[in-house]
Amino acid sequence: RDVLPDVFLYTTIVTMYANTGHPAKARNLIQDLASRNKGLQLDSLKPDVTLYNALVNALAKQPLETPDTSVAEEAGSLVKQMERMAQDSGMEAVAPDTVTYNTLIEACLRIGNNDKSAREG
Repeated sequence: RDVLPDVFLYTTIVTMYANTGHPAKARNLIQDLASRNKGLQLDSLKPDVTLYNALVNALAKQPLETPDTSVAEEAGSLVKQMERMAQDSGMEAVAPDTVTYNTLIEACLRIGNNDKSAREG
């Protein structure tokens, strides 16, 4: 019997990529999930806030040799995308939550962007 992937499996793998410093692989996996679900519209493949939080976390944990504001900016862009999807598309399941914002603040603080972290929080 075949095992079909679901959002829980995708979230687990994105989290693994976050913990091993591979945010690009995490982004690609989420894009794969979106493309798989386009034609199928399966509830088991609908992205949720936990999946997106795993990607924000992957970005926040990205290894930095030198301070790089693009990490925090990319995490901030993802959070704004989540807000738009929740508001414009009625996808309440991806609305940012406390974990989302705390992770974004951590990303800003990690690169020393205290002003941005204060605005995001």
